[in-house]
Amino acid sequence: MNDAEIKRQLADISEELYHNGVVTATGGNLSVRSCERECALWITPSALFKGNLTPGDMTLIDLDGKVLAGKYPPSIEFAFHAGLMRSRPDVNAIVHSHPVYATVWGLGDLDIPPITYDALIVGSFPYIPWHMVGSLELASAVIDSAGRDGIWGVFMRNHGLVTLGRDLRQAADNTLMTEHTLKILHLAHQMSIKPDELDDDSIEELKHLAETRT
Repeated sequence: MNDAEIKRQLADISEELYHNGVVTATGGNLSVRSCERECALWITPSALFKGNLTPGDMTLIDLDGKVLAGKYPPSIEFAFHAGLMRSRPDVNAIVHSHPVYATVWGLGDLDIPPITYDALIVGSFPYIPWHMVGSLELASAVIDSAGRDGIWGVFMRNHGLVTLGRDLRQAADNTLMTEHTLKILHLAHQMSIKPDELDDDSIEELKHLAETRT
């Protein structure tokens, strides 16, 4: 994949996530590590409508957040995108979103019992406390929580969700998987259903499966 294809993918998946309701009109941001420029990443621009971004709207920054190319300022959350790329060489893409169910779960650090394989993965995502959007404190908290190997998502209290991936498709799929899982838990709660949890042997086997697939 070259950088032209990366920018097209950023535009396409931004639109996909907007139509899935997990990024809002101007809320949320996506990034992908550059293939052609060392120590750099392409990121969605700040405050532009996410439903019809074009490849030409994307901004290239280095791992210190310096703008290298692009006609628009980068997302306000560029600092944790760049910081995670610096600390996690296995991560090539990041999605920050504002999904309804994931945001609700993050409001109260709600439990995610291991009722499915997906729930087992999502239940491993740490929660971080509220910090002002776009702040260095928020960037530091996200990097501290998701900068460790094996962490592929973070709930941001009073804010939203961050998911990581080896490519943008995986990062976006992790966002959609999280929202789907929490919708199931919400519906079960509404229907007064207490879901059976997976047994310990199945959990250990699924954890091993998750490690081999990430």
